[in-house]
Amino acid sequence: MSAQNTAEFSITRVFDAPRDLVWKAFTESERLLQWWGPKGFTMRVAKLDLRPSGVFHYSMRSPEGRDMWGKFVYREIVAPERIVFVNSFSDEAGNLTRHPFTPPGR
Repeated sequence: MSAQNTAEFSITRVFDAPRDLVWKAFTESERLLQWWGPKGFTMRVAKLDLRPSGVFHYSMRSPEGRDMWGKFVYREIVAPERIVFVNSFSDEAGNLTRHPFTPPGR
């Protein structure tokens, strides 16, 4: 196997909350800012284009002041029932990158 594994995996979640509220939490930038990312990190939205092939591009600032970038690429959107996206690390320009804490040469 190569050092870079490109296998996909799926995460499915069920929430005990009204469907409309969960949909808004995943599709409205001001709501995503309130909960997405690790505890203690500050979120900033660079772009939210909610459509198939659209992108949610964001940054997260750690409590130590280190910025990390990520993005969703939306594959499927069926409001308010289903949202499918690929979540990746990125740079500030939106280019895909490795995890920001990956040691050099790995």
